[in-house]
Amino acid sequence: MFSRKNVLFTVVLILLCSSSYLIINQTKSHAATTVGITLSYAYESIPSSSVNGWNIVDSNAQVLYKVTVKATVSGGGYGIIGKYLTFSNPNTSSIKKIGTESSINTSYATYATYEVRGVQTFSVTASINDGTYIGSGTNNITNVLTANYQSTFYCTCYNTPDEKDFSGNRTATATGITGKYKQSFLDAVKLNGSGWSQDSTWIRYNASTSNYSFTAPTTASGTTPVKNKTIAVDRYYIPRWAPSGTWQRGTVDISGVGKRLAEDAGGAINQYDIDIYMGVGNAWKTDPICNNSNRSVTYLGNNKW
Repeated sequence: MFSRKNVLFTVVLILLCSSSYLIINQTKSHAATTVGITLSYAYESIPSSSVNGWNIVDSNAQVLYKVTVKATVSGGGYGIIGKYLTFSNPNTSSIKKIGTESSINTSYATYATYEVRGVQTFSVTASINDGTYIGSGTNNITNVLTANYQSTFYCTCYNTPDEKDFSGNRTATATGITGKYKQSFLDAVKLNGSGWSQDSTWIRYNASTSNYSFTAPTTASGTTPVKNKTIAVDRYYIPRWAPSGTWQRGTVDISGVGKRLAEDAGGAINQYDIDIYMGVGNAWKTDPICNNSNRSVTYLGNNKW
């Protein structure tokens, strides 16, 4: 038979074992669940404006992209839906994270957005450590060259005036050139920069000297304007720069118009404006693309003509 002393010892031992079991299981129940995090490129666009105050196009003819990165979480179960990951921020002069991350959705995915100057490869890390879940993932993200502008462009048309389209007698003269011309034609040449005379000669107006010359029209980037190719743009929105002396002209696809090259400029062309060159004469006035409308634009890269 057990003595009273042995019975007491047995009870104490059982109580100690039970307490240890409860402590161990309580510790296990509070251990954070490890999750996997996979990062990938999602999509991008060219923003309407920069959160960081950057130009849409810089003086190196590099476009600003708004790049979205996707993080997919595995191993967390339903409980992780609605939680947030922490995304790294490169915080450089050409890459910065913007806005706040979205919560993990029912597809176990969440997103973060970065402003990126030009096409780059950058490292992104996403992590969670909230006491319930723990995990981290890192990947190199590379954005792509072609992207849609978030804003539409207001598109107009311009041409090279043809003297035969103007009324009046050829009685006017102009400083710098010989011959007589219709005054309304010379006024149009002054306004547009160049024109085609009834004598089959190019006439160009130099605003800095107020003189005319027998010179073919030239765009702001030194090319000859060509119908179905040339457009005038604001170079801070569509590239038209010459870094290191080499011209970088943005190539775009304009909805309902087609592929065009940013070669020219204009005093009235600001921000989200595009002026489409329609060649010599007034035939452009009946062209359906010259209806002064807002159009979506896709950037294809520089010098992609």
